[in-house]
Amino acid sequence: MLGRLHEKHRGRGLCRLFALEETLSGKNKVMKNDKTQLLKNRGFTLIELLVAVGLMVVLVSVVVVVFVRSTQAVATANSLVEISQNGRALLNIMGREVASTLPVDSPNTHFVVRSLNSSPSWLNQDPFPVNRSGAQCQVTKPLLDFFGRTTWMDNQQEPARKRNEIARICYRLRKDPQGSPFTPRSSRIILERVILVRKGDGSLQAWASDLYRANPQLQITYTIAYFDRSADGYLQPNPGEKISLTKLPPKIRFDLLVKKTERIESDRQITREFLIPAGTTN
Repeated sequence: MLGRLHEKHRGRGLCRLFALEETLSGKNKVMKNDKTQLLKNRGFTLIELLVAVGLMVVLVSVVVVVFVRSTQAVATANSLVEISQNGRALLNIMGREVASTLPVDSPNTHFVVRSLNSSPSWLNQDPFPVNRSGAQCQVTKPLLDFFGRTTWMDNQQEPARKRNEIARICYRLRKDPQGSPFTPRSSRIILERVILVRKGDGSLQAWASDLYRANPQLQITYTIAYFDRSADGYLQPNPGEKISLTKLPPKIRFDLLVKKTERIESDRQITREFLIPAGTTN
């Protein structure tokens, strides 16, 4: 009897012991799960945030530098294409007109070459009767003034018609006015051609057209030199002066210089010699 009681109490003790062990192991599992959850919910440290911000700044800086350089490269390429295309059209027109120059000994003719200063003097009043629409612009005195045959569109008549005849031809610079304070824009300097024809009543009729429209951010200079036989080389007037030749030169040289800017990495120069057939017989 006593033995049975002893075994019965012993079995109950073991059951309690096993139950205690299961309880303790369950608590340990809960504690481990809590620690794991805490580790998962833990935020970034200050050092980790600083490293992440630093990497982001470096990445954004690289992207910005690449974008800016690619934009500058595209702008430079566009400027060079514009210079080449406009310069080619300008030289073609000048070549045809200069080749048709009349001899200086012809009635009512002359051949005048002028050199402009680095900061040319601008005339607020146009000496030629050119009809313009819009704001008043400023012009320089002609760089080249001569008589020859040319073609232009006469839009002063209705309907407009194409004319091809002998006229007085002048090449000069024109500066368009800047925009208002609310719509600012850079003033654009344009190489302009003015054609003058004397009407039956003796008055002058003038037409103006753009020969070279450059980007306002580009710095461009134009120079014209004439070939002198006695000097066996090209000559040009002093800055701000003009020369009225008594004999027609056999050729002239036109130089268009685009100075180095943020868009252009180095100076760009377009040079062309124009033969004057009437001057080769002098």
